[in-house]
Amino acid sequence: MYADANPPGTYYEGYEDPGDGYVDEDDEGEIPIAERELAEDAEWKLIQKNTFTRWANEHLKNKSSSVDDIQYDFADGLRLIDLIESLSGQTFRHVNRKPSFRTQKLENVTMVLRFLEENEGLRLVNIDSTDIVDCRLKLILGLIWTLILHYSITLPLWEGEDYNQGSSGPTPKQRLLSWLNSKLNERPVKNFTTDWNDGTAIGALVDACAPGLCPDWRDWEPKQKLRNATEAMNAAEQWLDVPQLIRPEEMINPRVDEKAMMTYLSQFPSAKLKDGAPLRPRANPASVRAYGPAFFWMEFGFQYLIEVRVDHAVLDEAAKLFSQQRRSRKADSEKKKNIRFRGLAVCACFSRQRFACLLFLLGPRSPAPRTQFKAFAENDTDIDWQLPENHLKENSLEPRGNKVGMPARFTIDASSAGKGSVEVIVLNPKGQREPCDIVPNTDRPNTYSCAYVPTQAGEYRVIIKFATKEIMNSPFKVMVEGAADPSKATASGPGIEPQGNQVGRRTFFNIFTTGAGEGVADCVILDPQGRQDVIKPNITRQSEDNYLVEYTPKMEGLHSVNVFFAGQQIPNSPFGVMVGPRKYKTRSILDRSLIPFHDSYAFTLSI
Repeated sequence: MYADANPPGTYYEGYEDPGDGYVDEDDEGEIPIAERELAEDAEWKLIQKNTFTRWANEHLKNKSSSVDDIQYDFADGLRLIDLIESLSGQTFRHVNRKPSFRTQKLENVTMVLRFLEENEGLRLVNIDSTDIVDCRLKLILGLIWTLILHYSITLPLWEGEDYNQGSSGPTPKQRLLSWLNSKLNERPVKNFTTDWNDGTAIGALVDACAPGLCPDWRDWEPKQKLRNATEAMNAAEQWLDVPQLIRPEEMINPRVDEKAMMTYLSQFPSAKLKDGAPLRPRANPASVRAYGPAFFWMEFGFQYLIEVRVDHAVLDEAAKLFSQQRRSRKADSEKKKNIRFRGLAVCACFSRQRFACLLFLLGPRSPAPRTQFKAFAENDTDIDWQLPENHLKENSLEPRGNKVGMPARFTIDASSAGKGSVEVIVLNPKGQREPCDIVPNTDRPNTYSCAYVPTQAGEYRVIIKFATKEIMNSPFKVMVEGAADPSKATASGPGIEPQGNQVGRRTFFNIFTTGAGEGVADCVILDPQGRQDVIKPNITRQSEDNYLVEYTPKMEGLHSVNVFFAGQQIPNSPFGVMVGPRKYKTRSILDRSLIPFHDSYAFTLSI
């Protein structure tokens, strides 16, 4: 009569309770008969019945058959046989084609149910042929739902999914929800009901299955839910061959039935785009990037400072050696793995002795301002510093470094944003618009080189639009500094002398900015342990181009005094200052008028 199919024993545990057969939403406790009859017209039940009817008719098309009311049209078993033949691909031989008697109808239905249990492996609980013949709607809906779970969700193989139909796999509900969210990266859903009510989720799904078919869903107004759902579902039906098993007005209903929604959505994994579909790649301003020195000033490592220290046996000579051999080197704009310093001359007293060199990575404004590396070598031997690449990371990424009168350049990359025009609005600190050149790059399609020339100091705002909408991170806030030349700033005073400063004694120096232009002086002091928060220098602006810096060393050892003007270090900065122990001067006072002849008395005063 029919061929064997799957082994028996399969039912959908985890979603439906096999002990109850089909579970309605109002089956929580006993309900009086009168209330139950009234509930038959509940909106969710009507939506479910209509959806299941449409689902059955879609599969009955292959048999040139249809149903108008699934409650009554399966009673003789003929159209139920047509439906199962269409779903399973099997053919039933002994069919009563003209069932006039109840027994003939029961035979047809019994044959179908036995096939589903024995060959398809479905477990049908609390339903038999009499329920179908007697038109019991609740149990008929339960049977149809079991068929939907099995043939539309569990059995099909979905592209891009690693799915195992074993007993330990996901339930049909979990499987379908997981597949949907794999497509809905920008609009994830947690359920099959309320998350779909505003129509944006179905729009996102249609566009994910066929990019460009529904590209404007991100701009849809959630309050226009019927229009949203209608547009998306019409596109899916026309170009993806996804029939509207549920209607747009039903999808947006807050009481939409979950099973009806699952039935409709289960068609999308197998949807195929038809030829000639009106795909419209969406202009996506969120994928446009803008970058360049006009926005960010990359500082790689600030400055490198060589400090030469010898073994403890000659530690007293360290200050002398350091003052002679201190070198500074600014980092290049490119990252380097190897930094080399050669030809370090060492005093003769250290001949034939090993000495250690410490390389300090100075970044006064970074969380880790000082990183130490050691290298050992004999006298007159080149030192090859192998600096780990991960230490040459950006120490700061700040919207500064732009100067008045100097072109500020940046690049706009819209290569993956679809079609649209670029617009740049540059506003100066007074809110006035300033011109900006936008030049398309011929070697890189859909990228643009831009430049503007700041006319005044202060905070600029750069607004970048693509397809009339602002891109990510727009507006960009850019700090423009007045024309400054830190190379003309100088510093002098005991506070930056290599020797002579003592622990606990306040010291000072002056910063002179004559001819250096507009800017502010600053100072950061690192103690011998590389800490920048221990010594807080007091900076006083005494005149337009003269700053007084005062500080008190807290411990002995080499200090690094970093002097800045307009955000950059001045010449010879950082200054190496060796702080020694505090020394006390002793004075003896002898007042002969108070001391007897031939006697002496000493008075000691410590200052």
